[in-house]
Amino acid sequence: AMGGYEYNTFGANGYYSAPGDKESKETTQTALGSIRYTYRPRKNFSISPRVSYRYNNDDYIYVKSKPELYHNIHGTNVLTGEIQSVLSTKKGHIGGGVELRNEQINSTNLGDRQRNNLGIYGEYKHDFNDKLNAGIGLYANYNSDYDWQLFPGVDVGYVIDKKWKVYASATRGQRLPTYTDLYYKGPTNIGNDQLKPEVASYAEGGVKYSDRNFYAQANYFYKYVTDFIDWVRVNATHPWQPQNYQSVTTSGITMNIAYDLNVSNNFLSKISLNYTYLDPTIKTPGNETSKYTIDALKHQATGSLRNVFFNKVNLNVTGRYLYRISANDYTLIDLRLGYQWKDFMVYTDLNNIFDTQ
Repeated sequence: AMGGYEYNTFGANGYYSAPGDKESKETTQTALGSIRYTYRPRKNFSISPRVSYRYNNDDYIYVKSKPELYHNIHGTNVLTGEIQSVLSTKKGHIGGGVELRNEQINSTNLGDRQRNNLGIYGEYKHDFNDKLNAGIGLYANYNSDYDWQLFPGVDVGYVIDKKWKVYASATRGQRLPTYTDLYYKGPTNIGNDQLKPEVASYAEGGVKYSDRNFYAQANYFYKYVTDFIDWVRVNATHPWQPQNYQSVTTSGITMNIAYDLNVSNNFLSKISLNYTYLDPTIKTPGNETSKYTIDALKHQATGSLRNVFFNKVNLNVTGRYLYRISANDYTLIDLRLGYQWKDFMVYTDLNNIFDTQ
């Protein structure tokens, strides 16, 4: 069983309608919980039902001293039920399940809405020998607003030796329009209730290396999205409105390295480095201006140094380098200092310690 609650109130300058929202304020509350049970009638067969619930409330004021100018409140309820099952055989695993999700929203701007989503899925993973395995799966999705869709997937992996492995996979998926995409009404943004889901085809291949204290991974991926949902406008005097505006092709590479440096029993250190490169190609049918596609990251590098002293004191330093297509590059440095006491940790975070703009 799991549960949580979050309350956050903050200034929302530049979040939605810059530059006129310098005095805006937003308050969010989120509560969530889930419970799951695993039943094993046989050693090689398990069934896991799960029920989860998430509530969110969002209160936005355009000018905090004058809420009558524009004040938007909306609450969402998401209830999900799911059953997963796995059957192990001599040569692999058979998995299947059903999930049902109900989404409700009560909003002063978006109205009172609800939709249901049903997913039915099955997969089979086969171990040909100690080195080669492959899997195939199919996800059938029904949405009360968008009918049935089928999404297949396939993957294969080959173990070269104890340290090296190569793998490849291909799949299809979708992203449903949000309630904001569909129904929002504001001075600079207007929703579009005629939107269709965007559909993506994805493939990747890569190599992994794993040793006692060292891990590395590198892969190449390709993603093609049709009916891409983006907020666009003809010129600066028109409001932004989402459209199934374009197709986006993105290729890229990712690399990850991790090294455990165990100096002594009283000093443990772990270094990790990650890098992602994206090369998007956007095909647009008209001359409208895009709000989000040109804001994608082209380069992102992250690094972290995690230290533990005397199995009690934690000192972590994290750095991020980001370069967007439409903006200058910048670097962020974060710091965490923590103390471990039995099963509890007390910590403090310092984010963006060099005050990067």
